[in-house]
Amino acid sequence: MALSLVSTVDPTQPTKSSHPLQSENIQGRFSTPVELRVQVEPGDFKEGDQQLRLQLGFREDFSGVSLPYNLFALLIIQNDQPLLWLDLTSGCQDPGVSVFPGQEWILPSLTWWGSGGDFDRLQIMVWGRL
Repeated sequence: MALSLVSTVDPTQPTKSSHPLQSENIQGRFSTPVELRVQVEPGDFKEGDQQLRLQLGFREDFSGVSLPYNLFALLIIQNDQPLLWLDLTSGCQDPGVSVFPGQEWILPSLTWWGSGGDFDRLQIMVWGRL
């Protein structure tokens, strides 16, 4: 697993965050120059138009050469209920999505419903490696 993120989100406030992805080699686990950027755009709870946007790419300040980051799967859980399961390997039949320095993988924005309370619990899990 490259990232397991659990956060509390106020659906009425816009938020942006970046999270480095992990990988593993013969020396052990390490943080990569690849990050998942998460953006929450508030909306009206009654309309159910909160937007969740995800982008995966190398850090903007990364100027080196690198192997591609291979993204295999993504799971998003909202308030303990699955919101999205995305298997980019087609059941381990395909290699997934490769992202090279200078490229980004952008997930189409997701519309999600707030809980009606003050905050929502959002969990994002990413499987991939450098």
